[in-house]
Amino acid sequence: MSTYEPGTVALVTAWNAKTPYRAAFDGQTWRALNDSHLCVNSPATIRPLVVLDLALNDVTPERMAEFIVKLYRSHKHPWTEHVADQIEAQTKPPRIPEPGLWGVVEAGPGERGRWIKTPHRWLHDSGMRSSDWDDLIDPTLIRDGIEGAS
Repeated sequence: MSTYEPGTVALVTAWNAKTPYRAAFDGQTWRALNDSHLCVNSPATIRPLVVLDLALNDVTPERMAEFIVKLYRSHKHPWTEHVADQIEAQTKPPRIPEPGLWGVVEAGPGERGRWIKTPHRWLHDSGMRSSDWDDLIDPTLIRDGIEGAS
């Protein structure tokens, strides 16, 4: 009799393997999530993962994830930071690719504003600040630039 319910998701390591893989328990075996033919009846290690359904009434999953991350970060404990990092990594959309020359994004640092890609750097639309692409925070595409320009 297993102590795991069907549908449990975990990091599972087979006896002959060095690295774990994500698997779901079907009631009898652990099946790899990315390869249903890979299954293990009694793995060497099982580390259950927490799977959250973040859809709650009128709150979007994105807003719920953002709230949980802020809540966990406010405690300032290493383990809460670790959980917040994992939730953020799994729910945050990937960064947009850098637009071409004369592309426009809205981004930080500080108060969000419009940034324009010039031949050398990104220039804030006030003309008073410039930045490298990697230093802009959470850029949102406003207008794509000229492809292949540098």
